[in-house]
Amino acid sequence: WEQALDLIRFENTFINPDPAQRSIAFVVNDDNNLVSTAAFTTVNVIVADDPPVLDLDADDSSGATGSGYAAAYVTGQGAGVLPVVDADVSITDDGIEITAATITITNAQAGDALPVTTVPGGITVTGAGTTSVTLSGNASAADYESALRAIGFRNQDITAATGARTIDIVVTDDGTNSSTTATSTITVEAAPVVDLNGTDAGAAFATRFTPGTVLAVAIADVDATIEDADSTNLTRLAINITNPAAGDELTVDTVQLNSLGIAVDAASTQTYKLLTGNVSKANYIAALGHVGYLNAEVVPDPTARLIEFRATDTELHQGLPSVATVGIGSDFAITFDPSPEIVLADDALVYTINITNAGNTPAVDLVLTSVLDEDAFITDMRDPDTAGWDCSDFQAGQNPTAVCSLPALAQGATVTLEVEIMTPSTTREIIN
Repeated sequence: WEQALDLIRFENTFINPDPAQRSIAFVVNDDNNLVSTAAFTTVNVIVADDPPVLDLDADDSSGATGSGYAAAYVTGQGAGVLPVVDADVSITDDGIEITAATITITNAQAGDALPVTTVPGGITVTGAGTTSVTLSGNASAADYESALRAIGFRNQDITAATGARTIDIVVTDDGTNSSTTATSTITVEAAPVVDLNGTDAGAAFATRFTPGTVLAVAIADVDATIEDADSTNLTRLAINITNPAAGDELTVDTVQLNSLGIAVDAASTQTYKLLTGNVSKANYIAALGHVGYLNAEVVPDPTARLIEFRATDTELHQGLPSVATVGIGSDFAITFDPSPEIVLADDALVYTINITNAGNTPAVDLVLTSVLDEDAFITDMRDPDTAGWDCSDFQAGQNPTAVCSLPALAQGATVTLEVEIMTPSTTREIIN
């Protein structure tokens, strides 16, 4: 029996036990049913100040084991903020409060940041939006769990460096004990980025379609690109007129596309083309040159068409749309303002001709031809804005036709040319 008593032990498994002294009584009975006097053992409970225990993903649902967490962040998709801990992040401690936490990207790349949303009261955030965030202030473990859920990873650069980011997280309790470092691994992946404008500014492309034209107009620049930092191949390219009108058509050269290993999917329509095939980015870039816009209507809707391009890579990441804008109508807007509108025979009349470049690029080597009725004669050509008109071949009063040239006209710019004529001797309408 003495040996049996020797095997009895006291234990308390509660993380924060009551520190009150324990008194344990021992009483024995003999074979005559006589009972001994009670003997007492006193146990003094000393609460150890253990460090807090941090688990970023308590049920390991992210695939990370131990105390870690893992997630993927995809650039080129307009990605916002990705939490750096799971929803079931857990902090346990034998103390009353947590006093601090540090969250640090140990291998930060350009554009990486740790933005922070609203945290519980009593917790102060330092370094929000940088690569190292500190939380401070006495608060419960539950409040610090909420604060960790408010921290995310973000990189708004669509061509951000791919690969894993290591984010170390440590919490400290009111006994100044720190937890073991828990690691959040955020793997940065890339979605395709279509740049329709190539070396020019921005990824959007603009062009113009002239009604009556039988050939489709290109809807991507000749130096357009498709970038994807972690994929060699693409699997599809979707092209869609988002505001189609009567007569609109996206044209494709299927022979050229097939030579690139790219097919036109059966889901395609007249205003939507889905190009498919697991081939290189270079082949899809080449395919951009074999797609165009056409409208067979005599007078098509003048609203500019918006055409979206979205590429998908072999990891099934779909990039943000790049947009080609197709203006409908001539590149030049021309107005004639006669003064006066009613003029006597054999008198002077001045036409003010305003020309606006409505195209998407500067115009060069402009030629303006003014043709009058046979018995009306041009007497003068004037350049009121000194824009650089060359009317040197004009001979006043000798014929009804004048040709003037202009070296260049900037995109969106307007120039003026004044043509003075001598009206015919007979009363009638004059056509210029």
